[in-house]
Amino acid sequence: MPYRVVRLHSDYRHPDHGRVVRHGLTLEQAHDHCSREESRETGPDGLVWIDGFEPDHPELVTAGSPQSTSITNNKKGTNHG
Repeated sequence: MPYRVVRLHSDYRHPDHGRVVRHGLTLEQAHDHCSREESRETGPDGLVWIDGFEPDHPELVTAGSPQSTSITNNKKGTNHG
């Protein structure tokens, strides 16, 4: 099953919240991407955005589309969704 990486902003109204960053990845590639330090950004007030991954559904891969499935970030072991 392919996976995709989705960018999640702390402000869900941000225009890039839910943007597909990469798709067509193996589970290992998705884990690797989300484990890197550059897969998240923090600011003075805390987390700004973080990349998570989910199964890649080709019919849903559109930039900026709302995400209805569960998103996982490997580094934190957290489920977002």
